[in-house]
Amino acid sequence: MTRLFFLIGLPGSGKSYLAQNLIAQHPECQIISTDTIRAKLFGDEAAQGSWLQVWGEVEQQFQQAIALAATAIYDATNAKSRHRRAAIARARELGFTEITGLWLDISLDMCMERNRQRERQVPEEIILQMHHQLQGAPPNLEDGFDTLIVLGEDKEEKQRAEEMKAEGPKADFRVASPSLPLSLAPLPLSLLPVENTGIAIANPCNH
Repeated sequence: MTRLFFLIGLPGSGKSYLAQNLIAQHPECQIISTDTIRAKLFGDEAAQGSWLQVWGEVEQQFQQAIALAATAIYDATNAKSRHRRAAIARARELGFTEITGLWLDISLDMCMERNRQRERQVPEEIILQMHHQLQGAPPNLEDGFDTLIVLGEDKEEKQRAEEMKAEGPKADFRVASPSLPLSLAPLPLSLLPVENTGIAIANPCNH
């Protein structure tokens, strides 16, 4: 069995933090990040460049993970429904046998505030566009996932995001980022399974 963890979420939702947390606890996993690929191909993570080139590299890294029988973590926004479905279908064609969606369903306000605190900011109109795409066609099992896990904010995080919005962009903003219960430790998030399989896995990178 070759697993793929398929991340979904706005810029600032904590996808890369989650991916790095998974790798830190389970270094046998392989991250496939579109930001890293853009930096490699075009010299800058923010450079959009040719999506065909980016996707070609994604496919190559998918194939490498499958050849090594390594669990892969696909780190990208994946906001468009048709793009998610095409990527999942291709991942299956290449040889992934179990695909788990991890949707970081973090509020637009919180993602915007986190983005403002970054050195490399994503234009807000792009985040808004992605938000509309996710709201209009949210991830679901019909996309092709075997399992879909939704990670959302808890009440304290939501309240802090509202406070920061009221205080303005210059306010100090520090909110815990999402993580999976890899060691079954307490989380600052609600874990909402869409399908009750593969939830709360002690080591998701085991084959």
